[in-house]
Parts: sequence; C-alpha cells; structure tokens
Amino acid sequence: MFFTKLLCSPVISSPALSRFFSSPVEEFRNLITSILASNRGVFPRRLTAPEKLTPFLSNQDLFVSSLTSLESDPHLAFRFFLWAERQSSFHRSAPTFFAILIILFESCQNYAASRVINRALDLGFHDLVDISIDQHSTKLLNGLLFEYTRRSMKCHAISTFYKMTTHGFLPDVENCNQILRILRHSHEWMEVRKAYEEMRKVGVRPSIVTYNMILDSYFKEGQADRALSLFDEMEMQQDGCLPSVVTYNVLINGLCKKGEVIGAMKLLEKMKAEKKKATIFTYIPLIRGFVEGGLVQHAMELKNEMDRLGVAPSDATYHSLIRGLCKHGRVDEAREMFLEMGRLNLQKSVILYNVLLHGYCRIENLKDALQLFDEMRKAKIVPNIRTYNILIDGYCRSGDVKMAQKCKDEMVQSGFVPDTCTYTTLVKGACKVHDLAMAKEFFDEMLRKGIRPDCMAYTTRISAELMLGGDISNALQLREEIAEIGISSNNVMYNVLIDGLCKAGYPREAYKLFYQMPADGLQPDCVTFTCLIHAHCERGRLRDAKDIFDTMVNAKVDPSVVTYTVLIHAYAKQGYLCTAYGFFLDMKHSGIVPNEITYNVLIHGFCRKGSLKLASDLFLEMFKEGLVPNKYTYTLLIDGSCNLRKWDAAIFFYSDMLWRGVNPDSFTYSILFKGFGKYQKSCAVQYLENFVLER
Repeated sequence: MFFTKLLCSPVISSPALSRFFSSPVEEFRNLITSILASNRGVFPRRLTAPEKLTPFLSNQDLFVSSLTSLESDPHLAFRFFLWAERQSSFHRSAPTFFAILIILFESCQNYAASRVINRALDLGFHDLVDISIDQHSTKLLNGLLFEYTRRSMKCHAISTFYKMTTHGFLPDVENCNQILRILRHSHEWMEVRKAYEEMRKVGVRPSIVTYNMILDSYFKEGQADRALSLFDEMEMQQDGCLPSVVTYNVLINGLCKKGEVIGAMKLLEKMKAEKKKATIFTYIPLIRGFVEGGLVQHAMELKNEMDRLGVAPSDATYHSLIRGLCKHGRVDEAREMFLEMGRLNLQKSVILYNVLLHGYCRIENLKDALQLFDEMRKAKIVPNIRTYNILIDGYCRSGDVKMAQKCKDEMVQSGFVPDTCTYTTLVKGACKVHDLAMAKEFFDEMLRKGIRPDCMAYTTRISAELMLGGDISNALQLREEIAEIGISSNNVMYNVLIDGLCKAGYPREAYKLFYQMPADGLQPDCVTFTCLIHAHCERGRLRDAKDIFDTMVNAKVDPSVVTYTVLIHAYAKQGYLCTAYGFFLDMKHSGIVPNEITYNVLIHGFCRKGSLKLASDLFLEMFKEGLVPNKYTYTLLIDGSCNLRKWDAAIFFYSDMLWRGVNPDSFTYSILFKGFGKYQKSCAVQYLENFVLER
C-alpha cells in the first residue's frame, strides 16, 4: 500500500525526465524517506515496477542519481538496488553497480558489497576496475581483487593487481597473498617472484603468511639458497615478521625434499633453542627424509622423540616408517608399527597393507604375508590389483610358480583383470625356476588376452632367452619387435641385452648395441659400461677393460662401487695388486664407499701375495668404515695366516670371528687345519673353542 502510494505520486512525470533530473530525484528521495518513516518494508521482491517508475530503472544516469540520493541510508539503497536489479526494465551497467558499491564500501557494508560484486562479475562487468581507478576508489579495487582471487579468476586478479600498483593504489597485503597463492598453485615461480617484488616496491609490507609462501615457492622452484637468504633477512628485522613455527616447517620440508636432512635437523635444533614447539608437520618431512636417505634408525629416533614430547603421530608418520623399515628388511619392526597404529585408532589403508605385504614377500616370508592378507580381508579392506600382484611376486620369489598362478586365478575371480605387471612377474618367476618354456607361455598368454606388454615386460622376456640358454636371435628379434609396435627402448633393456650377449660370448653384437644407443636417444650409463668392463675382465683383457673405464670417465659417467670392484678383482686376480690398490684409492677419493666385497677382493689378493700386514690393515679399516667383516673375510685372513704359519694371527681371526657371532663353516675349518687328519681336526676344534671361550 505504501509502495503503491509512492508509485502513484504525481512528482514523477515524463516531462520532468526530459530536463535535468536533480529536482525529481530530490522529490523522489524525500517521498521515500517519508514513506519509510511509517514502514521499513518497502520494495518487496515480487512486486513488478509499474510504468511510472520505468524511466528511473531504464535511464542509467537518473538511476545513479536517485541511488546516490539514498547514500545516507545504505541499507535502504542496497534493498532498492536489489529490487531494481530484478526488474526487466532495469538498465544493468558497470556505472550502476559502481554507484551502489561506493555507498556500501563507504559505509563498511562489506558483506552486501561482496554480493553485489559477485553479481557484477557474473554479468561480466570487469570494467568496474577501470571505473574504480578513474574514481580513485581503493576500497572497491581491493574488494574486486579479493573476489577475483577467491573465485580463482587468475587473469583478472593479476591484471587488477598490476593496474592498482601501476596507478598508485596499494593492494591489501591479504590480497597480495592471494595473488601469490594463485601463482604458486599454477607453478609460475617467476611470476610469484615478480609479484612479490612488485608489492615490496610499492610499499606493501609483507606479513608472515607472505614470507612463508615465498619461502615455499623458492624451494619448489629449486632456489633453496634464496629461501635461506630470505629466512636470514626475516631474523634480522627489528620490527618485522619473525619466523614462526610454520616458517620453520616450510624450511624443514623444503630442505628434506632437497635431500638436505642434516641441514633440516639443524633447524629443528634451532627451533628447540628458541623454545618454539615443533608440530607433527615439523617431524613428518624429517622422518620421510631420513627414510628416503636410507637412515631408518634416525627416523625411528625422531619418532621416539615425538612420543616423549607428546606430539601425536599421524597416518603419514607411520606410512613413512613402515615403508622404510620394510625396504631395509626390518619387517618385524614394521609389523609392530602397524599394530601400534591400530592401538591409536589410526586408519590403515590398502596402500599401507600393500607396503607391509611387499615387505614380507621381499624376504620370502609368505606365511606372515598370507596371514596379513587374511587380516586385511577381515578388516573389510578391499584388496586391489597391486595387492594380488605383490602376493604373486611373493610366490615367484620363493620359487612356487604354481601357487602364483592360483593367486592370479583368485585375482580374476575377485573381479580384477591381470595387467602387464602381473604377467611380467610371472615371467620372472619362470626365470627363477629356470623354465624357459613357462616364461614364453606366460608372455604369449599376455598377448592372447590383448594386454599390451611394456618395455619392462619385453626386457624380462629377453632376459629369459639370454639367461636360460635360449636362442640369441630370439632375444634380438624381440627387441626389433618393440621398435615395430612403437615402444621406446630404455637403458635397462639395452643393459640386459649387452650383458647377456657378453656372457653368451657375443661381444661384437654387444658393442653394436652399445654404439646404437645414441641413435635411440639413449646414452650408455654406469651399468652399460660396467657390463662391458666385466666382459673384458672375464676374458683377461685388462687393457680393453681399462680403455672402457677411461671412456666412461671421459663421458662424465660416474663409476659405481660395482665398477671399481670388478676392476680391482680382475687386476688382483692376475697379481697386479699395485694397480688394484690404485683403483681402490681412486674410488675412495671419488667419494665412493667400498663395500664388503671390495675389501674381500683386496684382502684375498694381499693374502695370496703373502702381504698379511696389508690385508690386516684393510680388515681394521672395514670397521672404521662401518662395515662388518663376513665369513669370507675371516676365512681369507685365516688362510693367509696359516699359509705363512702365523698361528697366533690365525687364532686371533678365528676367535674374533666367533666373538662377533660370525659362524665358521666346514671350509673355514678345512683351511684352519690343513694337513690334519679327521680325528686331529675334531680334537683341534674342541681345543680351540674351549681356548677361545676361556679367553
């Protein structure tokens, strides 16, 4: 009724609209004010604008002026705008939206302003940015920038950001952070740095959120040095943003992903010194970093530290530890961790079950693997194709290919289709039991079922031909078949072929493949060169082996411990101990740590030469390098001592062997008691063991 009274008022007449409309607007505002004094519920949503009001809605300038006249009552202006915007005669334009937005922002009606901005953006009125710049409205510009970033309209957000900074408008630091977030999520690292430098240039003071995002971006860009420099800059600020726990977490995570776990640990110690409380997000990357670096014990110590400090572990903590323990054969400890998860009511996923299953299968403990599989099904964790492939691999590793086939059949009954990995594993299993016909059958079955083999499947099949005395031409034909069907060869395939051809006595064919690798876009790697070096060493062609080694070094391919050990063994075997020892020193100088086999090869060479002192020195050096002499080490040293009739030395090595829990075998005893009869040997063993125990 009141709204009808307004619309029927004679003040709004067509002749008035033909002239400048300030007077009608004034009367319009006064009438609305008088009506509102008795009723606030005007402008009902469903009421359609009558004909007399149409000029106000269809004429942009008149509407803006009328709306502006209501700026003293922003709530009324907002309701009037919403009502008008629903009318079919309303002239929607960027200026009309700008008018209401100015009223709302000036009166701090931010929620209402956000609704209007989103409506304007839906209608495509992006020229609001340029109008806001012309009218010097920083608040509206920041409002638009906020909505652009919230809606992930990256292009408009970045454009608005740079328009603001170019024209002297200061974006809010929160909006700047959102710009950085958008760019970081799209991995545009150079643009992240550019935006950060721009905000600093125009005087926007970074917040701790800004710093943390930039630190994270630097690490993801591979600019760790810049990240650490920025961290130092933060610490030097007197009144700026000091590093927070999140800052340290970002740095620790970045360093761990880069493999610099020791540096990350130093930051943890720094946190402790500054009384900053480490969180689960501090420890997870450290634990993962140690696990990936093979330092599982260090990871376990961090877990114990978490327990002492009351930092509750997460699923990710246990996943990393269980994966690391399984990888290093410590499956019983992994199982304990798994059970601990259950006690803490942490979720166990099929991925975690698969990790533990794989751990058991790697050490050929099928009994516990199958028990875990039963537990998995009782816990209503649905196995996936990876689960079945792990079990098939477990059976194949233990040499039970028939059970592996049954497992594949059960897999099919459960609704899974065997894949390339399934058949490749079965081919490997056939190779393990030395059954070439079975390997061929599994591979052919894969083809019959329409499963396309990948490079690994073909490599395994080629390996079967080479390892099990198949036809060399078949192996080479399989390689040609790969090229015909469009599968790219890789280094592993070439290395298998080259090694197999060398061992089969076809060095020329091996070298042809070696020289053909660059044509396939591949470069010989350490394994390739080592295969050729080993082939020459086996034939006693040490000069050729050394030439290949020199070619390898000149090609900037780093030799491995296996490469050096092959050369050391070959030279030591032929009595060139000085050259062999030279390779040993060269490998240590290159930062390559010798293993037990390397030391055993050299010890054997020195013992054969009668240089027991040098052999003993190498024995002691093993302990310094963290290596544990094995049965073969002790047997070689006992043999060398006995050959020189140095019985005290022989007894020392024998007693040290027993004391360290290394069990001698019949070969050790036969060496220790050369020339003794059976009865004499028995008495000597009894005497020595008693003598050792007394000592």
